[in-house]
Amino acid sequence: MKQWYLIYTKPRKEQIALQNLIAQGYEAQLPMFKLEKIVRNKKSLEEEPLFPRYLFIKLDEQASQSWSPIRSTIGVSHIVKFGNLYPRIPEVVVKSILSIDSDDTIVESIISGDLVTINKGPFKEVEALFSHFDGDERAILLLNILEKTVKGKFNLSEFSLAK
Repeated sequence: MKQWYLIYTKPRKEQIALQNLIAQGYEAQLPMFKLEKIVRNKKSLEEEPLFPRYLFIKLDEQASQSWSPIRSTIGVSHIVKFGNLYPRIPEVVVKSILSIDSDDTIVESIISGDLVTINKGPFKEVEALFSHFDGDERAILLLNILEKTVKGKFNLSEFSLAK
């Protein structure tokens, strides 16, 4: 009976490892999501691995298909194991992860120093610099008010990356 296991890849080689494993006849999956990035002041949408450096692979415990070629596959570092035990991932967990629609999983990446525009409240349409996150739903922004830099706390829904 086939079970899902984890493959640990070499850095940034998930796609190469996936292609090579599939070419060898293995059933492998690489869950992806779309990430909004700012590159040279332009927004771009890039696909990234949901779990960097990890792939799911479906293998037969009874070894009807050899596991040994996996270790020498280009892009693969090793099969994840704890001691001598290869942990199995339940089918329901893998199906749940793979059912995530990558189009619905868009994340805006904001880093310290990014220019943002405030969308609500008395500072609406004012530009500020993003400083850092302050909890799950708040951030600290640096505003220039009367030639003085002032820190302000804003909900994440109250600002967006400047265009």
